[in-house]
Amino acid sequence: VRNANVQLLGRLTVSDRTVWSRPVPVTFDGANPRIQKVRLSPAGPVVIGGPLKLTVSASDNDLSGIARIEATFDTERTGQFPPKAKAVVAELTVDGNWEAALPSAELKPGLHALLVRAVDKVGNVGDVTRLKLTAMTAEDAEKLKAVPVSLMGTVYYGEKPVGEIAMTAESEEGPKIEPASTDDTGQFRLKGLTPGKWKVKAKGVVRNKIRVVESEITIKPGETPQPIKITLK
Repeated sequence: VRNANVQLLGRLTVSDRTVWSRPVPVTFDGANPRIQKVRLSPAGPVVIGGPLKLTVSASDNDLSGIARIEATFDTERTGQFPPKAKAVVAELTVDGNWEAALPSAELKPGLHALLVRAVDKVGNVGDVTRLKLTAMTAEDAEKLKAVPVSLMGTVYYGEKPVGEIAMTAESEEGPKIEPASTDDTGQFRLKGLTPGKWKVKAKGVVRNKIRVVESEITIKPGETPQPIKITLK
């Protein structure tokens, strides 16, 4: 039996009488645990010396169970935990995830890799999950908040792209954005959006009816937003 939960029974036979014991649960676990999802908060570039929270979900396939989640920065750039790594151990939360506060004060400005792995209750060590992050000073982070980006996307009616649809974007904290319109392929580009929350509106006449759709998006500092899809109804 391998990688399974079983019930172990004992049997005693004396003359013509046989007695069975009560079942004892036994787990055979030779499988490595798996990291399912890793999330860093706040998202985007890491401010050196600022708060950095790690949230991890992991699975041991209903075998012995997860004993701990470990995390460390890949200072040796090997993609593996150094033998003498000072790993941060996450704590199990009530919702079944694992959380840890990561030290960021000693990070240097630039690109880093965070290594995360799971260890189960019988000592099996899972594969390392590698997460890239960018560290920067608080001053550089403030400058990055003001860097504008462009938002691209496509407007559809049903499955068909629609042209001549007016596009606008508004934010309580961001600058005023010049409106745009979709081309014959339904594509548009709104320029000058800064990091923060934005309300994107598509408005136009399709089949003799004015149609309006609003979408809320969040632009993260230092990231180029992914193209969005808007469907008119």
